[in-house]
Amino acid sequence: MRLKTLIAMATWFIAALIPVTGNTATPVVLVQHNEQFYGYMTLPRLSEVVVTVNKVPALYWPAGRLYKTNPDVVAYLESQRQDLLQSLNNLQQYYLQDQQLELANSVEHVKNQIKTWILAQQQMLPLDPDRVRAKQALNPRLLAGQYLLQVDSRPGSLSVVGFTETTQLELMNATDASDYIKLMIPMVGASTSFLYILPATSSPILAQTGLWNQKRQDVPAGAVLFVPFEQRLLPAEFDELNQQVVELLQHRVVL
Repeated sequence: MRLKTLIAMATWFIAALIPVTGNTATPVVLVQHNEQFYGYMTLPRLSEVVVTVNKVPALYWPAGRLYKTNPDVVAYLESQRQDLLQSLNNLQQYYLQDQQLELANSVEHVKNQIKTWILAQQQMLPLDPDRVRAKQALNPRLLAGQYLLQVDSRPGSLSVVGFTETTQLELMNATDASDYIKLMIPMVGASTSFLYILPATSSPILAQTGLWNQKRQDVPAGAVLFVPFEQRLLPAEFDELNQQVVELLQHRVVL
């Protein structure tokens, strides 16, 4: 059974056990952080959630992530995964028919990664309690449902996915994206001119890392790095493939 299914089952089970004075109502919002569950009987503002969790010492909020884990949301992301895997299957068949076996193997490598991803809908919100409380626009009410909040001490490594055999790199302070590229083991067909950086709480960044286009781009703690496929090697009908991977990757639960 996938972890996302266990999360959904566990949250509703815990919700049913949370006592409410005078009635047996269940929370409209339930947030899991580590092994703790926090139930809210009315729609809470984001600040209520993060301030409650912030009692744990040494949390590094710039690397925090908030996911919605409702079964219907996860089912929609699962359909996106299947569409992406089908596109990758088609690309792989294209290379096989063209006798480009190494490129086909690289596509297989990425397919196998994507199959293992645990998916939930990441809420693209800054989570730092001080920022959230100081600005109303950053402090929305959460919609009803189940959430997973991931925040811990400052991470010392970066998660790496895509057309590379590297899965993790040590985080280096004030280091350019192109320096991380040099530490990776690329697959055949991997781009060396571009690297996607997915920060924890903001939109993806397409970093320029080639000799001809290099532009400095720091990599923040908690980011995920995606090594894309070399765009010029993609047939026209697969032109959006890298972007499709990034769109799904935004909703991968970073373990």
